[in-house]
Amino acid sequence: MKRTVFALAALAMGFSAASLGFVSEAHALKQTGPRSVRIRVLTYNIKGLPALINPSYDTRRYEDIGRILAKRKELGTAPDIVLLQESFDEKTADLRAAAKYPYSAQWPSSQKVINSGLFVLSDFPIEAKSSILYGDADCGTWDCFASKGAQAVRVRLPGVPYPLTLINTHTQSGTKYEAARSAQLKDLARYVRDSFPSNLASILAGDLNTTPSQATFRQFEGDTGLTSVGRVCLTEKSGCVVANGTDRQMVLEKSLDHFFIQPGTVLHIKPIVVGRTFAQPVGGRMLSDHLGYEAIYELSW
Repeated sequence: MKRTVFALAALAMGFSAASLGFVSEAHALKQTGPRSVRIRVLTYNIKGLPALINPSYDTRRYEDIGRILAKRKELGTAPDIVLLQESFDEKTADLRAAAKYPYSAQWPSSQKVINSGLFVLSDFPIEAKSSILYGDADCGTWDCFASKGAQAVRVRLPGVPYPLTLINTHTQSGTKYEAARSAQLKDLARYVRDSFPSNLASILAGDLNTTPSQATFRQFEGDTGLTSVGRVCLTEKSGCVVANGTDRQMVLEKSLDHFFIQPGTVLHIKPIVVGRTFAQPVGGRMLSDHLGYEAIYELSW
């Protein structure tokens, strides 16, 4: 009972911190016109490291995250699609069970000691999926034990005549492993070109472990031609705003978590609001060493 009270209290604090206009406004597949809808997407590194790395981790965090998402579902404010990174540990299944998303996908996996830690949770049917594994030699430290790569899903949104493609990834961590991360991002860029239909809106998100001040970030932008959502939303008169209570530097310059989009032509996407969530402690501890990163997008056709 105490943990439930803590979770709901933290949720209430999260509303005030991230602005009522962002977190509590219902955007779950909200129709905005005869040929447009808004959706909300969350990317979140949950620090679900396997017990073999740190057996003392508080695994109860995972269920708390799931309960908060479920509570937001009741309120009509939950993300329509959730991209998780570092969902390595078996106990992270508690998050997925508690969050109550009807569709999910896990990818990729290999013969390595640890899986990819990548999951997609969706309120809408996942009609296709694929994955890529980064090169075995393109890694450093304990990341070499994980099946690092990316997963793509194609989601069918009710009332939208075209599918939405999303890619979820987690690349090499650590500033001194820039060469390994560069190789992974080159693989990812090729995967983007293969996975993203050129005329349809698409989203790439995850923990890229790079910032605009690093060469790998600029390399990835150049190799893919994708649009940085953070960069757009920090631009005056872009039509996208940063939610009240969100540190603007944590939208781009100081964030390792990023959103990129392919704007599309037949199916078009543009960001409306971005904000950092899961920013408050629950039961006296933070739920991850990352914040959640959420974006509200408008799709039109």
